[in-house]
Amino acid sequence: MLNATCLSTFNSIWIAEDARYIDVYNRVVMITKIKKFFTEVVVELKKVSWSTRRELIESTKVVLISTAFLGIFIAVVDVVISKFIGVIIN
Repeated sequence: MLNATCLSTFNSIWIAEDARYIDVYNRVVMITKIKKFFTEVVVELKKVSWSTRRELIESTKVVLISTAFLGIFIAVVDVVISKFIGVIIN
């Protein structure tokens, strides 16, 4: 007949074995999900319509020029508002 200590030890071993199997299963599932993710990424990247070098250069020029104009506009507005507030305060 099994005593309580022996039965408890047996149950602990069984639970530890189950936990190991669950851990291995979870790792396999996670690796499978990661592989699927990267496979889908490659498929989606093949669908992308990539810009040509010329389009990229033209877009960069537009962004730089727009940024310069916006910076100049903000600077001018800042100076005008500063002068206006200076006149009101004095």
